[in-house]
Order: sequence, then structure tokens, then C-alpha cells
Amino acid sequence: MDVTVGIFTIVGSLSLTTYILVAIGPIILIGAAFASIRRGASRKQFFAMIILAIVIMGGMLGFFHFRTEAPATITVGNGYVQISSPETGTMNFSSSQISGAFVSQIGSGNLSLIRQHGFNNGTTRIGVFTTENGATAYVVSSLPTDLVIKLTSGNYLIVGASNFTEMVTMFHNEVYPG
Repeated sequence: MDVTVGIFTIVGSLSLTTYILVAIGPIILIGAAFASIRRGASRKQFFAMIILAIVIMGGMLGFFHFRTEAPATITVGNGYVQISSPETGTMNFSSSQISGAFVSQIGSGNLSLIRQHGFNNGTTRIGVFTTENGATAYVVSSLPTDLVIKLTSGNYLIVGASNFTEMVTMFHNEVYPG
């Protein structure tokens, strides 16, 4: 029976740059709507363009909000570690799937990450990434310093949450004492 020892939650947030990028298209559309009304277009066309701009911006903000505000979790249990997020799905890794673990800072040494899909606002990284050596890294972290878990498959699991010391201690005691 798998016993959960600790659950660590991470909630991402959008950067100001993302909000600006989301707004650019609708702002251009609103500008085109005002330009069309000055050229003599009908009010119906003007209001259709304004409504379209509002719907596009609302849809994009809703999509990004759902993808970033849904919490990601790291669960440390007796003999396993699990991550769960909209970007990675739920993934379980047992002690037998782990070949090593160490603490490192993303961006130092060979630990540069390239996002395949997911979320990366510079601090919080949630998703699937590629390491500098070409391996796949499943990442759920809100810290620059993380617990890097090397899997027997050659891939990596990279996790980090606000109570990092507690998480690492639990991992060492319950999952991988090596």
C-alpha cells in the first residue's frame, strides 16, 4: 500500500509580458474597427469587430488562466514520488525507477532547460523540457534550486517547492536514500 508522506503545491502566475502579448491582437483589431468606422463602414461591422476583439481577448486570458492557475502538485510517498499538473498529467515514479538524485540550480552546469511544452515564466517551470544533453525532463518547480532526480530511463524529474528542505528530506527518507 502506497502511503503519502507529503504534498507540495505550486501555482504558476502569468507575467506582465504575457498579458501584453495576449492584448496586442485584440488592440490591433479594435484599432482597425475605429479606422473602419472613420472610412464609412457600418455600425454593425464596427460593433462586430469590437465584440470579436473582446471574445478573442477573453478566450485567450481564460485559456492562459486555466493553464497557469491550476495547481501543480508534488507528492512524496513511501517508495514513490508523483507529479501532477495540466502540463504533465499525473506521473508516478517508484524508487526502482530512480538511478540518482542531487540538488542543483537550473541553468548551472549541464542543467539548462529548453521548453517542449508547458509553462515557464522565468521562475516557475511546469511541463516537459529538454536538457542540454537531449534528455527529457519532467519539471514541476517554483524555485531556481531544485531536486533533480535521474531516472533509469535516462530522463529526469525536476521538482522544487517553497518548503524545499522538507521535500528533499522526505524524498531522502521515503523514496531514495542514496
